[in-house]
Amino acid sequence: MLSRRILLFAALTIMSALISTAQQTGSGRVQGVVKDASSALVAGATVKMVNTATLVKFSTTANDVGFFVFPPSQPGSYEITVEAPGMASWKGSFLLEVGQTAEIS
Repeated sequence: MLSRRILLFAALTIMSALISTAQQTGSGRVQGVVKDASSALVAGATVKMVNTATLVKFSTTANDVGFFVFPPSQPGSYEITVEAPGMASWKGSFLLEVGQTAEIS
């Protein structure tokens, strides 16, 4: 009886992991490092991106070493903006493809 419950629990855990992985199929990831003009890392910068077709917006903050990451996102064209106190803002655009990890720096 106990081994049957363990087997059922293991099967449900594996199925949950597979479903979770399948839900992220068809998406891509966006991450990067914020640097200034002298290539020094910029901690605490605000990074925003907008899907230009759907106008869905995302925002995150760079960590202590300037690294940022967004949750898995739908493929498409994006505009990205980086702002930090005392610095000029930076704006760019990119195309995110299925399964791609876009490295922005």
